Amino acid sequence: MRHIAITGDLGSGKSSVAKIICQKAGYDYFSTGSLQRKLAAEKGMDTLELNYLSEKTNEIDDYIDAFLKNIDSDKSITKPMVLDSRLAWHFVKSAFKVYLKVQPEIAARRVLADKARSNEPLAADIEDSKNSLLERQEVEARRFKKLYRIDYRKLDHYDLVIDTSHFSPEEVAAQILAVFDPLSVLNREDLEQIQAKGIKTEQIQEQLKRFVQGFQYLKLAASASAGNGILIIDHEHENSLLETWERYLKARHKVLKFVPASGAASRMFKDLYSYLESETEEPSGKAEKIFISHCGCFAFSDELSESCIKNLGASLESLQEQGRYKDIVRQLLMPGGLNYGALPKGLLSFHKYPEGPRKAMTEHLVEAALYAPNYNGKAYVHFTVSPEHRELFEKECRLVKPDIEQEYGVQIEVSFSIQKPSTDTIAADKNNLPFRDQGKLLFRPGGHGALLENLNDLDADIVFIKNIDNVVPDRLKDSTVHYKKLLAGLLVSLQEKIANYLKLLDTGKYTRAQLVEIIQFLQQQLYTRHKDIKTMEDAELVLYLKKKLNRPIRVCGMVRNEGEPGGGPFLVYEEDGSTSLQILESSQIDMKDPEKAAMYHEGTHFNPVDLVCGIKDYKGKKFDLRRYVDKNTGFISIKSKSGQEHKALELPGLWNGAMSDWITVFVEVPISTFNPVKTVNDLLREQHQDEDPSCS
Repeated sequence: MRHIAITGDLGSGKSSVAKIICQKAGYDYFSTGSLQRKLAAEKGMDTLELNYLSEKTNEIDDYIDAFLKNIDSDKSITKPMVLDSRLAWHFVKSAFKVYLKVQPEIAARRVLADKARSNEPLAADIEDSKNSLLERQEVEARRFKKLYRIDYRKLDHYDLVIDTSHFSPEEVAAQILAVFDPLSVLNREDLEQIQAKGIKTEQIQEQLKRFVQGFQYLKLAASASAGNGILIIDHEHENSLLETWERYLKARHKVLKFVPASGAASRMFKDLYSYLESETEEPSGKAEKIFISHCGCFAFSDELSESCIKNLGASLESLQEQGRYKDIVRQLLMPGGLNYGALPKGLLSFHKYPEGPRKAMTEHLVEAALYAPNYNGKAYVHFTVSPEHRELFEKECRLVKPDIEQEYGVQIEVSFSIQKPSTDTIAADKNNLPFRDQGKLLFRPGGHGALLENLNDLDADIVFIKNIDNVVPDRLKDSTVHYKKLLAGLLVSLQEKIANYLKLLDTGKYTRAQLVEIIQFLQQQLYTRHKDIKTMEDAELVLYLKKKLNRPIRVCGMVRNEGEPGGGPFLVYEEDGSTSLQILESSQIDMKDPEKAAMYHEGTHFNPVDLVCGIKDYKGKKFDLRRYVDKNTGFISIKSKSGQEHKALELPGLWNGAMSDWITVFVEVPISTFNPVKTVNDLLREQHQDEDPSCS
């Protein structure tokens, strides 16, 4: 049996919410506030005066504490209780602990309007009421700190924190019950739907809690920059790293390339869809004008022209001359034509070659052959794809593999996986309760962070990770291949050093000088620092060093910021007091804080998603990557389904919170290694063209 302990700011609605929960769930109600008001009335005081009296004598606190301390062991209590008490969270260890926050002005209005609070100090107006509440809260906090050495206002004491400022007591009570007992808001059909996806009710509980509480901003130490978190590899060191990588490839290790490729390409054509919905035949927007005037310059132009001839009896050039621009766009995007609007990016023709166009997927296979051939003559590539597109990927793969294998002398081993249904997240309504569409719970994909499960299932020593749309034609691949090998060589050299340190620590035979060397390695090469490291005893220090060294490792390329979209590299404070390198998105940073906003805007580099990862430990055992996720990161966005708005929850991003507790190293790479295709017109950039002067 588990009780609910509710505390919070004065005027946050604790008592009202507690009583509603009792009515809905049939629980018993206990309130120290009511007890205090009763004692104050008996003594002819108001509650503020009683608080000042309590600073002089322990009589009142002892009376209340005695009851709370016995709740967990009292056999006579046969029903769950809702404890409306400032300190029940502290005394009732088994309780589900809830803190209710409220804006001071709103609290003051509530208290002034509550005629039942006859023993509250008299207030002339809202400002007077607000000051009185804040004073009383401060007196209470001071007293509890003196008596129990605790700060009840510290929010990490609690299982759930809710800001009640803009919710009614009924809405707050419903949110608490939904998180405390998800079964209370789910019916049999819901449970069957959840079970069919392989989702546990504990996951639903955690997700509903996230909707209620949101995600905390991360505590920034600094924006990473060259020399402060970002390594610049000098030319003298390059040859050594390249040799390290070539040596590693010849040993009996498994190297694999991992490419998230499940996203649909529809967002690439957002402007063209808007144009189709417009009333005029003539394109008016800049994006569609560029597309129409250059529609013969794309790698897919010949395919598009063939589709136009087949379905409309006219070539692409002829349709341009006739001004039938929408017909061209329809042939590109719609079923019956190329159907590019429904295909994933990986299956779109990106680059022209004399032998024919090459799709994004094929470019990744070529890359793997160039920088990740294994000792056994194989290059392993894994794509995450949507279930509806898997067969198309497999067909394309069978078509292009023989030519690549013949040209590069490497056998290509391609595997596919889909995002697991168990990583989908429940959607919530505006009151943070489960959202239903036509009577059924709505689940949404958990974002690219869900792909950690797919990555965790792979058997490999080192994994390259790169987005599906970041590829270039062969004439520009040298730079990409060179820096991929550099990143991988650095990863291997760091792994070797880490393995030697961990093996030394395992022996228990090390000198103080050797411990200092390991500390300096952590601080200077991995940018992991701890403010208390000088005061740690040897045993504590060794445990700390082992924990920080024995983790998955990633080396991430970082590009100089030239206005491209993407998260950025930062130094962040961890919960254990140490600092680490992290890739953050703007939503993870408190932009209302001028200092933090300045760090974000003054960042010199951004994340192009160019990672090399070591996912086995120094003994050759696979890490369970799920253990290194920061579950306190993630994203909540507003979506629409059947005309109704709802909240969607994204899991910690794959290279953000999902890798939060990895060893992270940032290395500057040139902008030439980053050539994403976010819109169809990005394919007109010189990096994606075949040097045809007519298309410049």
